[in-house]
Amino acid sequence: MEEVLVNAIELGRSVINKDSKMERENPGVGLLSIWRGGLGPLVYRYNGLTNEKKYLFGQVSLQAKDYSLNMESMNKIFALFLKNFGLSLNMIYPKETLNVFCNSFYPYLEEFEGNYKNDAKKLKTFLKENGIHVPSLFFHYGNLDSCNSGSLKMFLPVYNSLLDCYEMALCYDLNSLSDAHKKMFIGDTNDINLSAFDE
Repeated sequence: MEEVLVNAIELGRSVINKDSKMERENPGVGLLSIWRGGLGPLVYRYNGLTNEKKYLFGQVSLQAKDYSLNMESMNKIFALFLKNFGLSLNMIYPKETLNVFCNSFYPYLEEFEGNYKNDAKKLKTFLKENGIHVPSLFFHYGNLDSCNSGSLKMFLPVYNSLLDCYEMALCYDLNSLSDAHKKMFIGDTNDINLSAFDE
């Protein structure tokens, strides 16, 4: 509470309309818009300029409808991200009433080696070969710490019955953001209207 949350920018839920013409013609453009139009300027204002905030903290989710016919694939997704970014830190643990999903992914942990680049390639190949939705947002976050430096932490998943999705919390150290990712997610800082942050 004192070390992370007070120094964090909340990572809100993002929704992309995958059926839109723009997203069909340019997959991923919706996600880029969310970052460049919202989260990117926040990161620039509160970390890039003043270093007031040190972390992004929030959640990332998988829609149950995309995986209900193949729960193995969802378990593999969570296993990959926990193998690479999660099992070394128990900063957050689900409430017992929500902890209905935590044990099902454990058997799949041994399928991954803990090298994110290799593990991600293996999982993407499996998902594509089986016609299963590839959760691009998960991989975008994983790519922020593709060398397994410890800057990204992900935590045990839970089932959210209100939104019919499985989700897990994540925490990212903003001071580890590479110049390439700053350019991708924040864009040209000259385009940011800093007066929008005035109280």
